[in-house]
Amino acid sequence: MNRQKESAIKMIKLNIITGGVLVIFGLLAFLWVIPNYIPDVEVENIGLKSSFFPNVSVVFLVVLSVILMATNFVKLKRIDSISEEESEENEILGFGRIEIINILIMILGTIIFILLMKFTGFVPASILLISIAMYLAGVRGYKLLLISIFFPFAIKEILWRTLEVMLP
Repeated sequence: MNRQKESAIKMIKLNIITGGVLVIFGLLAFLWVIPNYIPDVEVENIGLKSSFFPNVSVVFLVVLSVILMATNFVKLKRIDSISEEESEENEILGFGRIEIINILIMILGTIIFILLMKFTGFVPASILLISIAMYLAGVRGYKLLLISIFFPFAIKEILWRTLEVMLP
């Protein structure tokens, strides 16, 4: 087995393990943390219980984690039929200095986001955080500007129009 194929198999197995761990955390949160630590009271003016959004978030986490695991199980079964030239999975993937620096930048960006929320509100702070994340992901130019500006405004409007929740 060549090095590229070994790397692809390692990445597939890592995705399966990651999906499994996230499913376990999601089920733990759904069955134990949310029922025991989030009071189940109705929020004023919304008509939803305080556990609604945490439950929705956890359900999405579990569903997406199961999809991650399922797609990687399929890839693992078909690993021999993947041609070496056309496969993105065969790219040598690793976690090195650049990834650690990107994580540290995102942690710093998140801290700045939390601090800015107090002074500027949701939209300006979100524009900055989304811009940082997209830049680190390799998105540049007009796409970065359009998405990082449009997305926070869209979230703010959707929450206001559907749930009548005004973000700061």
